[in-house]
Amino acid sequence: MSRRGIETRQLLGTISAILLGVSGTASAQSAPPPWNLNGSDTLELVVKDAISAAQVAPNGLGGVLLTPGLVNYVGGGSGTAESALTSNVQAIGPMSRNFSQTVLTAHPTWAPNVQGCVALDAAVIVTKNVATRAKNLVAPNAPNVAEQTNKAIPNVTSAYTPGVPGSGYSQLIELIVSGIDGSGSTAACSDPRRVQAVADFAAANNVPTLDTFYRRDDNSGTTNIFQDKMAVGRFCNGRARGILGTNTVNPNLNNQDLDPIRRPCTLATGQLATNCTNVATGVSCTPASNPAGCAGTNTCPCTHGLVVALSVGDPPQVDVTTTIADRVAADLNGQTFGYAGREAARQPGAPTNAPFMNSTTYNDGVVRLDQYLLSRRLYVNFAPDNTSLGTGGGGAPRIVAESALFNFMTDPAGTLNADGSVGRCNMDNIVKAHGFIPPTSSCTTPATGNNLCAKTPFPAALSTLANCLPNGTGGAGTFWDYGPITAAAAGTCCSDNSAVVAAGTCPSAKTGRASLAACSIASATSSECVSGVCTDVLGTGVLQCQ
Repeated sequence: MSRRGIETRQLLGTISAILLGVSGTASAQSAPPPWNLNGSDTLELVVKDAISAAQVAPNGLGGVLLTPGLVNYVGGGSGTAESALTSNVQAIGPMSRNFSQTVLTAHPTWAPNVQGCVALDAAVIVTKNVATRAKNLVAPNAPNVAEQTNKAIPNVTSAYTPGVPGSGYSQLIELIVSGIDGSGSTAACSDPRRVQAVADFAAANNVPTLDTFYRRDDNSGTTNIFQDKMAVGRFCNGRARGILGTNTVNPNLNNQDLDPIRRPCTLATGQLATNCTNVATGVSCTPASNPAGCAGTNTCPCTHGLVVALSVGDPPQVDVTTTIADRVAADLNGQTFGYAGREAARQPGAPTNAPFMNSTTYNDGVVRLDQYLLSRRLYVNFAPDNTSLGTGGGGAPRIVAESALFNFMTDPAGTLNADGSVGRCNMDNIVKAHGFIPPTSSCTTPATGNNLCAKTPFPAALSTLANCLPNGTGGAGTFWDYGPITAAAAGTCCSDNSAVVAAGTCPSAKTGRASLAACSIASATSSECVSGVCTDVLGTGVLQCQ
């Protein structure tokens, strides 16, 4: 029996003892069902279907493995599952990444294994499915490392020749989403080499310019994998807290909008709002805030950055991956792009597609062998020492329910499920129905050897760069006009990635930008530029200092 199976049986034995001694008072103090289960949005429909299936699977005693109405999957991102597990609120956590090293150090028994790897997937760059789209993108590979064969090297800067494709960089995608050095600072994101990279990406896709590049928020395991594999530290738009922010009505509005490349602020019918900002004042705004006749021009004060984070699906969608695909497909000009899970490029009717990476496709066999750059594992992680699920967690009854669901999804030999079912055989059809890749072609064949589910060690989640200052999360007055700020605590400046002490000053990113650096409002008297002129110098749709 696997180590995970032994731990699960030990946990269930502990649970039985707990339940025998639970008093009516203690039970009443536990949070009543249904218990909300946080976890990966990528796995949302998979887990919901697994819950439904477990609620009709026999338990051998005339009942079912999982009593209906106990567990309610609410998603929220892999980061929310990690937080719930470390807070002793959940016992299992569906995640599209491993835990952070800090969590694994504190809880070594939580480390995932082959049993908990329920599916494989791949992140993709999402494009509109037209004949003129880019078919292949190159991200030079770093030397092989033990746990992940494919990983792009960070951008290597060199001499820059204005207007020359590929000049001054070696990794196009890193520049587009996080600037020339992956720091996400205003200096890195307004650098002429990033502007050239945006123009090159547009040219590769045979469109005049990029209007928006969507990303998943900071809670997303897809984001973590993307950052790890593409050498991205921070994003040019800034922090994206999503559902962990203060706006519960529309979590998209909890995401910062700091990108110095500004785009017209529009909102299509049916799309949930994302943040727009008047960069002259630093105050959030809406398209309606623009003067009459301003929409679609480079003089509008209310704009959004090129990189935009999405945290929730546009109704009726619940999945952000599908929403990114829908937004890319809906752009008649083909100037909207993004990154998301593989399903974003596999929608009904094929409205979207994705380029190969380094001439390698993202089909099942290639992903299983970890040969595609953005291959990834999808987990149901387990916390065997969360045996109490403290105040608000639901206590022992919740552990029983979550353990039953975990066994239904992962039991490797049919010895933990009362109906004798193998977890992979319960899950593989569900996994395939939602476009993901079962670990092997047969549910009774274990993953071994070079299979990504079996490859060890399982890498901890990447420790990305800390949030820079300012770190506001939305609402009037919490954005930034690129001027100097006083740091309330020590940290890193969003303006230039420099360190700042408490009560120190982060330098302005609003003045002194060099020729061809990105600027935000078309003007012949721009304070952002040494030249004093901010205009569309190269005719690419992106404003630059003259």
